[in-house]
Amino acid sequence: MPLVGKPELPPDDLLVRPSFRAHSYARRRFYTIAHDKGVPASLNSMGKLEVGRLLQSHGIDVPEVLGVWDTIEEIPWDDLPDRVVLKSAHGHNSNGVLPLRRDPDGWRLVTRPDVESVDQLMERMRTPAERGVTAPPYFAEEFIGPDGSDGDLLPVEVKIYAFYGEVPLVLLRRVDRHWSATGMAFRVIDPVSGRDLSQTYSKKTIDPTLEPPERLQEAVEIGALVSRIARTAFMRSDIYMSGDRVVVGEVSPSPGGGQWFGEEVDLMLGEAWEQAEVRVWRDFMAAAPDAVLPARPESLPRYE
Repeated sequence: MPLVGKPELPPDDLLVRPSFRAHSYARRRFYTIAHDKGVPASLNSMGKLEVGRLLQSHGIDVPEVLGVWDTIEEIPWDDLPDRVVLKSAHGHNSNGVLPLRRDPDGWRLVTRPDVESVDQLMERMRTPAERGVTAPPYFAEEFIGPDGSDGDLLPVEVKIYAFYGEVPLVLLRRVDRHWSATGMAFRVIDPVSGRDLSQTYSKKTIDPTLEPPERLQEAVEIGALVSRIARTAFMRSDIYMSGDRVVVGEVSPSPGGGQWFGEEVDLMLGEAWEQAEVRVWRDFMAAAPDAVLPARPESLPRYE
């Protein structure tokens, strides 16, 4: 499984053509400003619990929430299931997400052999909170294994890149070991043609044998629906298959990392983003009351 390097584009090139990477970085800056000013600028501003309820109201399957606590200290560790996922309601890029299995001597992350005490796990949760990366409340949700397995394996993540109802790209991710650059494997595919797009995906371990799930099309349709529910040009949904379930685990309007898929794919996704922006604006204008339409220049007040 080779490591794929990142080709570089001249900076000016990203200014004169559609670019998914450029849009992604611009959105991150926008969300940073919005967060600093206390403006709820995305679906995720609601928090993961409210997002889950919203998706459920549209008939989308999400993990069952087993308990919610305002502070880390309130978590009843002895009462948790032997396999459980702990999360913070606010956070992104896997920060504050702990898939755990009970051990006779404590707990361990399901992909790692190290046994940790409750105090160590609480510190793991406090650290990102103190950095402002996560925020309460904290909650426990069901652990979803591949095909209903009761082992330690995590299901392959099916990351749906959706642009207001259209899905030109799916990223598959298998996690063999948390917090390890070599503990994950990826594959990028075009869900329409089935073409493998992994060759230029940046700095990731590519596994061409990582097979798309049988119900990929259902996952694509769900991801497309999520992007329309969010009323945004781009939304990524992380979807898991387990038994007869297709479950949305997380949604992200602004995924982290370099988001570089190679020049050809970057252009394709950039075009998809810009076309989606037009459709979002079209639908907004069709539903907007006259009061929010842009005023004509001659109707604007004059100031001497």
